[in-house]
Formats: sequence, C-alpha cells, structure tokens
Amino acid sequence: MHLVIASRSRGPVGNDASFQARVVAKDATGSTVTDEGKAVRQADCSSITCTVYDLNSSTPGTAVATPSITIAGAISDTLTDDAIWLPNDSVGRNFLHTVAGSIITAAGHTYRVVYTLTLTGGTVIKWGHEHAAVGLAPA
Repeated sequence: MHLVIASRSRGPVGNDASFQARVVAKDATGSTVTDEGKAVRQADCSSITCTVYDLNSSTPGTAVATPSITIAGAISDTLTDDAIWLPNDSVGRNFLHTVAGSIITAAGHTYRVVYTLTLTGGTVIKWGHEHAAVGLAPA
C-alpha cells in the first residue's frame, strides 16, 4: 500500500507553482504515519519524474513539459508541518517541488502535474496535482 496526500493550488498565469505532498509506502523507512504507512525518505527512492499537462489544450493527453526534478531536491527525510502545509493537517509533508511559471502560460487553464516516484524495491508511486492558472485583474 502507498498513499499520497497531495495539495491543490491556484495562482496567476506565468508565476511559479509549488506542489507538496506526504508520500508514504509500506516499504519506506521513514517515520510511521498512523493508518497510512511509513514516510518515504531519500534513501528509499531510485528515481523521480515530473510531467505537466494542460487539461484545456486541444491535446490534453500530451505533455507540455517535463520539468527537471531530483530526489534530493524534492524529497525530505523528515515530515514538515510548516505554515505552508499546516492547513492540510498537523502530520506534515515530505515532498515539495516548484514548477517554473514559464510552463504555466495560459490563463483560465488547469494544469495537471504528475509525479512518478520509483522506490529502490521497485514500488512505483504516481500522483498528480491540479493547478488553476488565473489571469491578473487589469490595473
């Protein structure tokens, strides 16, 4: 069993968007999260990828970008329940990644950001975030 508690977001078109999650798996080695499993740590991971789709484009199933991501840059060995995560719960997150605003280019569009994480034991965990890109009000 593996579980991801992910976040949803909304922000101005052209701005960077950060995505966070709590990623747990039965074969992870981090702290136990009650009723979920163990938190994934960097040493548990062998690879991670990110793919972005524009759900409102004429080809919503075709990736618009595959942003760079590293295990060390996205996975934390400890759960963090800072002000960014706290509205979700008090347990915390162990995943944080930012997609460049240059990818989020169409106001009124919803982007799906899909992460695929492969653990050292071969378990594949896939999850997605949706980000609504909104236009700015005229000055």
